[in-house]
Amino acid sequence: MEELDLKQELTLLLEKEIGFSGKFILEKQCKVLDIDPDHICCDDLEPLAEKVTWAIKSYTGEKRAEQIHKDILEYRKALDVVDNAVARKEEPANIIEAQLMIANKKLAVGMADEAIAELNIARGYLNDLSKWDAQIFEVKILRLSARALSRSVEKLDDAREKYNIAIRKGIGTNQHYDVALSWTGLGSISWRLGMHNDALDKYNKALKALGPFAAQSKNEKIKKKAAKALMKSGLGNVYLDLLNYDASIKNNEEAINLFKALDNSAEVGRVNNNLARVYEEMENYPMAIDRYERAIKHTRDSGELRMEGWALTNLASTLIEFGKVSEAREHLVRAEKVLRDFKDPIAHSKLNCMWGKYHREKAEWRNGIERFKKSIEFIKTARSPDYLALAQEEFGILYIKKEDAEKAIPLLDEALAWYLEKGETNRVDKITSQLEELNRPAESFIL
Repeated sequence: MEELDLKQELTLLLEKEIGFSGKFILEKQCKVLDIDPDHICCDDLEPLAEKVTWAIKSYTGEKRAEQIHKDILEYRKALDVVDNAVARKEEPANIIEAQLMIANKKLAVGMADEAIAELNIARGYLNDLSKWDAQIFEVKILRLSARALSRSVEKLDDAREKYNIAIRKGIGTNQHYDVALSWTGLGSISWRLGMHNDALDKYNKALKALGPFAAQSKNEKIKKKAAKALMKSGLGNVYLDLLNYDASIKNNEEAINLFKALDNSAEVGRVNNNLARVYEEMENYPMAIDRYERAIKHTRDSGELRMEGWALTNLASTLIEFGKVSEAREHLVRAEKVLRDFKDPIAHSKLNCMWGKYHREKAEWRNGIERFKKSIEFIKTARSPDYLALAQEEFGILYIKKEDAEKAIPLLDEALAWYLEKGETNRVDKITSQLEELNRPAESFIL
């Protein structure tokens, strides 16, 4: 079999799961097996998967480690099909399926450009299929290409175009699943861009398109249920931004129940985290705390360390808002321990922001200022205006409490500018009120 350099894929896979330690675990297991880590080939994947699974169990738990083992073996099988396609006289459909699997695996670890390259190779085999089969596979290729393109803010228009083409080509075929997920992708993009009503429309079209998907096999039933859960979770986020709390709670609860039925503890944790945010916005802090605690349990049990760190950070924030400042500290310490091995500037920005909030409420001004500055420094490299505005707003409140209006006003002004652009009326009203109390008429900024 052709020798490939699979170090990057495996390193990214493990770092996504357990952070920077993943790189060293991979190198250590290569050494044990006498494999050159810079020249890992397909034949190395099977023994390496076994060793790596054993090594990461203490981080992820046994269930998640076994899933990673399965993923690596699936990847190896797909690579084998493509590499030996000519010698084995593989059917074009089998080669395309293998290329789709490879593209999916690369996309899962963030290698969007490489995934698109694999999809382009798959597209080259469409002419060898019947017109009907070619159309079916083209819809799958278009959807995955759009998903890969949507990872880049600069390529969102291209992603939307491919999703729309996938929908047009999929209508009239039996590709209800891929059409539904294309609508879901469009909904996610609209939500990211703050186009909430459009996102609502797209998610509802996704649910409608999924309905006729006749799931027969166990795998198809799992796919349909997981897709529906994803759509319900997306609707939960949109309704939260529209301040329709009842609808957000309803859709998030439905998503949680669907993921529970699939025994997907990681997704149950993620959606509980989203649901907690709804209760936090409603200022129903006991319910928010309960849901964050559930999120922490499920993410910890499933080995989703990064998501656990997020949930711990959010729980600390809610405890501070609820007046239980001292109780927040242990969760911030745990979050810092969990997240320190991950390269996630948004997570580190939010964590430092919450540390700043903690020190602010303790009137520990120097520590609070230092943490808020770190928060802003992290987020400026990630180009995430939502979290930058959050850090600026919370930092501004520190200076209000410190009775330093001169430093508070510029921070609040910058946060207000983003909330005005995004149309977050509750945040706009809150900051406007704060500026007025500082004898700084917000109207002069808005106009």
